[in-house]
Amino acid sequence: MRRYPEAIEFFDKSLLLDQNAEIIYGKIQTILLWKGDLQEAQKIAESTGFGLNGYIWYSLFYYNRQYEKLIPVANKLETQFDYFPKTLNIAGAYFFNSNIPLCNQYADSAITEFNLKIKESPEDDRYYAALGYAWAFKGEKKKAIENAQKAVKLKPIKMDAWQGFMKELDLLRIYMLTGEYDLAMDKIEFLMTIPCDLSIPLLKMDPIFDKLRELPRFQKILTTEYKTNY
Repeated sequence: MRRYPEAIEFFDKSLLLDQNAEIIYGKIQTILLWKGDLQEAQKIAESTGFGLNGYIWYSLFYYNRQYEKLIPVANKLETQFDYFPKTLNIAGAYFFNSNIPLCNQYADSAITEFNLKIKESPEDDRYYAALGYAWAFKGEKKKAIENAQKAVKLKPIKMDAWQGFMKELDLLRIYMLTGEYDLAMDKIEFLMTIPCDLSIPLLKMDPIFDKLRELPRFQKILTTEYKTNY
């Protein structure tokens, strides 16, 4: 709900009881959403005993544009929201590092896995969203967007406000990866009006939005005060 100070308060209370990576990751993401402060986020990560924990440091290296560091920490991420196998995360690392041959190689491996997963569980939105990323990394725009849109249809916001906005975020990012910038900004303007893990500070720092930075419409988005409608 973009009530970030309260979120930090409860993450800190949780960490007094359990120093686990998921809670630390949640606190770091909240700092980035609230302040866009990478230095503070990195200090939190360094103060833990988890070392170079995969999804914590993959995120920080990505936001710092240290793409060469993504590959050693790439690992599988499986939650109720996402299913990103190691092959897909490595494909993403090579994509952002502009190594297209290796990106394609790992994306192909991920696509093979997703096709098998979808045969086993054809209603699992996570597989379609992840497959959308894999096709986007390969430059297959139509397949990428179709799979991301399928994920949104399977888990719409009206069915699940939390998992639903995650699928919308996936679609937004895939619009960016495939060059559909107007559709991406349409999605940004919508997501900024509902409870969602998207904020102006994050838009300002996330490398995926770099292609929008000089566009007047995006500059207007960054200066707009959005109201979160519950």
